[in-house]
Amino acid sequence: MTDSTILSFTTSNRGKPMLIYSGYVYRLKKSTKKVKYWVCQSNSCAANVHTNANDQFIKANGRHQHLPAPERIELRDLKHTVKKRVENETTSVPKIYEEELARSNLSAAALILAPLAPDAKSVLNRVRRNITPPTPTSSDFDIPDFYRQTLNDLPCVISLLSGKSTDIYIQLLSELEYHPERLNMKFEPRHVMSDFEMSLIKAIKQKFPVSMHHGCYFQYCQSLYKQVQRLGLATAYLDDESTRLSCRSTMALALLPIELIEEAVKLLEDDSLPEMANFFKYFKYQWLTRVPPKYWNVSTLEFRTNNFAEGELLPCLEKCISVFSHTGWHNKFNNRVDKTHPNIWRLFECLQREELSFRQQLGKINCGMQKKTNDTCCSIRTQIVTLTKRHEQKQITLLEFIHGLSMIVAQNSAIVL
Repeated sequence: MTDSTILSFTTSNRGKPMLIYSGYVYRLKKSTKKVKYWVCQSNSCAANVHTNANDQFIKANGRHQHLPAPERIELRDLKHTVKKRVENETTSVPKIYEEELARSNLSAAALILAPLAPDAKSVLNRVRRNITPPTPTSSDFDIPDFYRQTLNDLPCVISLLSGKSTDIYIQLLSELEYHPERLNMKFEPRHVMSDFEMSLIKAIKQKFPVSMHHGCYFQYCQSLYKQVQRLGLATAYLDDESTRLSCRSTMALALLPIELIEEAVKLLEDDSLPEMANFFKYFKYQWLTRVPPKYWNVSTLEFRTNNFAEGELLPCLEKCISVFSHTGWHNKFNNRVDKTHPNIWRLFECLQREELSFRQQLGKINCGMQKKTNDTCCSIRTQIVTLTKRHEQKQITLLEFIHGLSMIVAQNSAIVL
């Protein structure tokens, strides 16, 4: 096939097949078992093209009575690409249009003829509305089958709760138990990772008493810094090295062997400035009494955070459930939704895509394909191991051990290992 007989295909606004050949656009007039007959899009033009059933060129007949309009073909291709994305994505319509306009590399003439994003928005919004169910006006509405399942119909639970009480969490966990039982299966997670919400901790302890419940290191550090701010120590944290060291050292306690924590807290309190007294009073009540170290100490874990948007995947993810009520996942999901107030259908579609991304990660883990570890992460792991060995061999004191671990917190502004 020569350059003059190169064919390409597209569709009309109504989804009808269209043929592009030598700068002209043809519509399908009729087809037989062996031949397809294409006629020029212009009704007053007699030019036509024949292709076989496999859309291969046979011949062209007649002369066009008008000049070719390659710009129209460029714009048609742009419109087709944008329309396809609008139908299959939840990205905002103006953003899709602007991205494809930049990507299409239009000729100067086609760029001038192309509609501006606000002008194209109304037509493209109509395209999206045509494939989306009406937005419900009450809490009582039917959910179409497509929105009742994941993209490949595998079971997945993403729960939108109406509150944060223990009873609500117990109801959710009971549902997680009920459906496996209905299918003659057991739901007995060996590990549960969550934030430090007391109502959630109580619910998990009641429903899964033998599971190992771990808190998220990211949330632990964030909670400590929020308390620094509440106590009016934020300025001192920035300006005073001793205050900063005390705060970072308490964050580093989660990396310390759990049997050393009580002694370590006393050492840090004795070594701190008087201005830190209320902070350590809070720490002992909240993180030694109310939430015992077994929930937030991560020294023996391969994973230290459930902040998936910034952290690493759990090596034992297939044996865990992770309660995603943390900042990192929320930020990631907000970027996926890309809209302040999405309607219910857009939210469902984003949840389906989130499940697909999670399932891909889980599949890689099950196949032994772990996420690549960057140099910083390797360095941190080496640092923890080295400090631990030096303390075990009595080469450094416990306070020096803690201060060494606090440098890991200082190195990582996101406080995620």
